Amino acid sequence: EDSEATCGPAPLPKVAYAEPGDAAHVYEPADDTFLLMDVLKAEAPRIRALAPAVCLEIGSGSGAVTSSFFVSLQLPTPALFLCTDINPRAAATTRATCALNRVRPFDI
Repeated sequence: EDSEATCGPAPLPKVAYAEPGDAAHVYEPADDTFLLMDVLKAEAPRIRALAPAVCLEIGSGSGAVTSSFFVSLQLPTPALFLCTDINPRAAATTRATCALNRVRPFDI
């Protein structure tokens, strides 16, 4: 296990809002987001060893967690990242954030 890869905070992705004004209607990354990103980064070697084919985030908000996890996971064979959110603006923001951070392949 590469301790350098699992130590320290998770990468902070750039967040992209699909439309002007969406920031007021989409959950902005906060302390709980950063905690989850840090835990996923720390667990990335164990998750990578499982060779996941699909990664699912329910309630993706800004898409920051999925984008950060994609970078931390560094899978040799890409998994499909699926994100869901009941808020259409959040779904659009997740799509824009994942595209900006080169999360591939993904679907909202």
